[in-house]
Amino acid sequence: FCQAILNQLVRVAALLVGCLSVAAIGANLVEIPLLAQLPSGLSSVKVNTACGLLAAVMALWILHTCAPGSLWMRVARVLALIVVAFGALTLAQDLFGIELGIDQLILPDNARAAHSPHPGRMSPGAAFNFVFIGLALLSLKARSARLAACAHWLIVPALLVATLATIGYAYGVSALYSVKPYTAMAAHTAVSFVVLSLALLAADSDYGFASIASSDTAG
Repeated sequence: FCQAILNQLVRVAALLVGCLSVAAIGANLVEIPLLAQLPSGLSSVKVNTACGLLAAVMALWILHTCAPGSLWMRVARVLALIVVAFGALTLAQDLFGIELGIDQLILPDNARAAHSPHPGRMSPGAAFNFVFIGLALLSLKARSARLAACAHWLIVPALLVATLATIGYAYGVSALYSVKPYTAMAAHTAVSFVVLSLALLAADSDYGFASIASSDTAG
């Protein structure tokens, strides 16, 4: 019974985050502010962020539903590498002050980001999360038991950052989701990372939280 609930949680979470990502991409394409940016001037979901989230949920869905060793599993690993690349390259730009031309590579940022020193760039928190989520996806259901067990530890930093950002929006504490002068993490993004992180924790019942929740022990 618990296993069925965990499976349902993964599927529902992947669909929710996937739909939000597609909506954010579409909003930037046709310039519908409400879908990409909440009211009251809060930060918008960047196209790179939405694409990274979409790649992550696609990888999670494949890893959770496809048989081990299939060609689709390789596709999932490639998607996970893309997620890591999104985060690592963006962090490199912020840390070393370089321009790699990836911020507006997929889709040029619109006029709403004209005030930003780096139009189209995701927040450092989102980039950090993508690195750990991508690494967790690479480890999830790996053939090596030690590597597979690492997925549940790798997702903890991303879950912590996303939870703090969500709490920051809930209580109006901007320091929890914004590091000046960089782009702030959007509220949509923070919630998406929380949902995605929880789904990753539930995706492999052989290790971590999911193994405890689906066992027949007191734990």
